[in-house]
Amino acid sequence: MAIASTKSKAWMWKTCACKPWNACADCFLLVLLAAQFVCDIQRTWSQRATQWIRQLGGALGLSQDRNGLYVLLHGIAAVWQAAAIITFARLYPFPTDSQTCG
Repeated sequence: MAIASTKSKAWMWKTCACKPWNACADCFLLVLLAAQFVCDIQRTWSQRATQWIRQLGGALGLSQDRNGLYVLLHGIAAVWQAAAIITFARLYPFPTDSQTCG
């Protein structure tokens, strides 16, 4: 039974290793571009605008807060999510013409 387990692990390793490197490189490049985008926002936007985005991302404004790039990234994600919700609500409004309870 231990031999079969070892063979299955070796088979799993071979299937994982057969992924094309171009897909991995594309994913890595996408992550680098996203990191560059966040760093560029922090470097070029005003302090007031980045502080607003950080507050959307969960910064509390306390002296012990660590306002790193991850909080800025979370705030940018919140802005994109709000834009998506507003766009969806505009395209597909809540049905008010049907009978509702209450």
